[in-house]
Amino acid sequence: MSEKQPTIVDVAREAGVSIATVSRAMTGGSISAATREKVEAAMKRLRYRPGAVRSGQKKGGDRCIAAVLSSQTSPYYAAMCEGITAEAARSGYRLLVLSYPEGTGCETVTEDLMDLQPEGALLAGFAVESSVSQDVTRSCLQRIQQAMPLVAIGPPIEGIECARLTSDPSQCVRKAMAHLSMMGHTTCP
Repeated sequence: MSEKQPTIVDVAREAGVSIATVSRAMTGGSISAATREKVEAAMKRLRYRPGAVRSGQKKGGDRCIAAVLSSQTSPYYAAMCEGITAEAARSGYRLLVLSYPEGTGCETVTEDLMDLQPEGALLAGFAVESSVSQDVTRSCLQRIQQAMPLVAIGPPIEGIECARLTSDPSQCVRKAMAHLSMMGHTTCP
């Protein structure tokens, strides 16, 4: 099973110091060398990585969400990206678009999202549709879901209860055929 991403509170508890001390250690503030070493050791033990995106948000910066798309050059994903960007802006968010070459494992996507720690993530394409195994995909999505709100565009994955958008290809084909028939087109001989 996946573990919850450690927080600054976890680091403070592990090091036996206050959250303010951890913050000073991470930002180069005034603390003793021994205390800095304790904090850095706790961060290493917990595998804590401060989020580059989220750290700006904590200081009153822009709010940011991430969209993981299979391709930015595909007309489908380009249109999706345009819609996501517009809606994110209307809601007061910046959009961070992450795109990976085909064959990239969902583990890589997960690690990148854990490093960046946006306020939420939307995954589409290979990140939810294909992987070495559904167990790997499920494990990655569970880890992401524990760290941030998650929306998946793709087929359901057993064990993942998140906001999901999906289409039914057979229903789409039926609607397309009904439309063509209504327009007077007939089947091929």
